[in-house]
Amino acid sequence: MDPNSPHTRGILLLDAMAQRYSKLPSEVNDQASTLDLLVFDVALSYQQYEHYKQSGKTPPAEMFGADELAERLKNVQNRRNRG
Repeated sequence: MDPNSPHTRGILLLDAMAQRYSKLPSEVNDQASTLDLLVFDVALSYQQYEHYKQSGKTPPAEMFGADELAERLKNVQNRRNRG
């Protein structure tokens, strides 16, 4: 399993969102909108960013890569269009 692949990251995003909202991953997949996923991803990234700042560490440069975020959004939209 490649932890950096879009597929794995999508699964981890669904799992984290399901944990936060006490839902099954399948419920999140069926019910969450693109906006829900985007808001969750941004909020989680911001929490990680704040953790880096508070611990005195420099966040990784790719943490807020526009290309990566655009690719994730596109993948979610494609998945929603298929279902």
